[in-house]
Amino acid sequence: MIPAIFPGDTLQIIPLIKEPEPGDILVVMTPAGIILHRYISTTSSEPRQLVLKGDHNNHSDPPVDRQLAIGQVIATRLTIASFLSRISYRIKWITAFINEKIH
Repeated sequence: MIPAIFPGDTLQIIPLIKEPEPGDILVVMTPAGIILHRYISTTSSEPRQLVLKGDHNNHSDPPVDRQLAIGQVIATRLTIASFLSRISYRIKWITAFINEKIH
């Protein structure tokens, strides 16, 4: 979920008790494990499923059952570890940008 959430961030998560709104970050249990992705929409066909997408992904995820959404991120808190992740991310981005301009 970079750049919204970085490794090491502390998250405040509440149970998903109401219909999510587009842009909400949901915590979802998938066969691959727990993921945090943005809610995009709900499918119109039955059974209605949630459509999610990671911030760095080009395409939406396959729809998932709403029961698999175990919570919603309502706040993040920067930690020293996530601060260092942010610096590292920006250095890599700047380095790639400079290298692209030079070559």
